[in-house]
Amino acid sequence: MLNLQPANRKGLMRRRKEKTTIIIVNEQKNAIQPIEVPSKFVVNWKKYALAAVLVFFSMVTSIIYLTISRNELYESGQVLASQLEAVQSEMQEMATDTVKAEEPDRYAEIDNKLSTINKFLKARGLKPAFSDQKKKELTEEEIDNYYKEYLNKVIFNLAHTPIGFPYPGHITSTFGHRENPFTFSGGERHKGIDIKGNTGDPVRATAQGRVTFAGYRGGYGKCIVLKHANGFETLYGHLSRINVDEGDRVKVGELIGRIGSTGRSTGPHLHYEVHRNGKFVNPKGYLSLN
Repeated sequence: MLNLQPANRKGLMRRRKEKTTIIIVNEQKNAIQPIEVPSKFVVNWKKYALAAVLVFFSMVTSIIYLTISRNELYESGQVLASQLEAVQSEMQEMATDTVKAEEPDRYAEIDNKLSTINKFLKARGLKPAFSDQKKKELTEEEIDNYYKEYLNKVIFNLAHTPIGFPYPGHITSTFGHRENPFTFSGGERHKGIDIKGNTGDPVRATAQGRVTFAGYRGGYGKCIVLKHANGFETLYGHLSRINVDEGDRVKVGELIGRIGSTGRSTGPHLHYEVHRNGKFVNPKGYLSLN
């Protein structure tokens, strides 16, 4: 145990209370109010200065470390963001590839139905609007436009191709060679079909087109000729009445005349012909889509 004598205790207390006066003099050698500081600060100033320097450098080092860490963290964030963008891009490509892979099944049913329509059109001398090979070279958006354009073409062909009966009656004479209906001997070429009906029954256009003839024509009697697209023409003969004029445009199913027995006829009926590129064709092939 430290045992201090009274005299020594007083000396220690005196040293602790010792102070040093610091006088600061300006350029005019005028003294400014002196400052008293504990003598131990003056005696140990080097230690305090060294401690201050160490604290300063510690703070600078900490700031530099934090700055470097922040930059590294920012760069890491940038790298991570770049990696996420790359992953997102790959996922989008995979999704696109999946859609493309599903496209054949997606359009298969539509293609089958359009192929059936193409078959009907081809049987009537019409070519398909597009080929499947062309579709394979298109993008998804272009494929949608492809089908829209294709369907518009199909609608146009169906509207301008003579399909169906101009009058829903019984066929009494077919296309081609037949016996002379007046002499019942010998033969003659029949250029269309005869459909039995009653005088005054309605006759309708089997396709959209323009009236190129409306009047009396020899053995056809009162007759109407319609010109359609794709090289088609239709003729309606032996009419009792004509309801259109030359130059008129008619729609599918529009009333154009009435059944009669004018011209070379044995009784009320409709003589119906279909022409394709200037040649007579059998109307029977156009009475239905089958």
